[in-house]
Amino acid sequence: MTGLHQLVSPVERRFQSGGQWSVPFQDGIHIAYLDCSQADDSPLGKLLHDFCCNQASDIFYPELREKVQYFKGTDKGVAIMCDLMEEYLKKEREEGKGDVIVNMLKEHMRLDLIERLSGWTDAEIRALAQKNGLAVE
Repeated sequence: MTGLHQLVSPVERRFQSGGQWSVPFQDGIHIAYLDCSQADDSPLGKLLHDFCCNQASDIFYPELREKVQYFKGTDKGVAIMCDLMEEYLKKEREEGKGDVIVNMLKEHMRLDLIERLSGWTDAEIRALAQKNGLAVE
């Protein structure tokens, strides 16, 4: 984002009426855009700097530096991060597979065929169908 030239910029949602963004949308959500290129010597500026660091040794805040060093620079920390990433990716794959199964159900594919293709059980498919308000044939 260009032209703001400040560390923190409040973002406000508005309704558009007659081509103008006039009426604030009062949803109770407060958004702040943080521009890391504007990081300064303030506590927030230093924290944003730290979030952009590739090397733990460049981080200002010792608590963050120690954790980054542990999780990126030790065998045990790297193993923990790898396990977390594997869990995350497994969850994402299952959610993606669930989306495909929902599409199969919407196309009225036979349950036995969905089971065979997806590796999911009858009960898992039926639960997913119920969660999505779909009928199982």
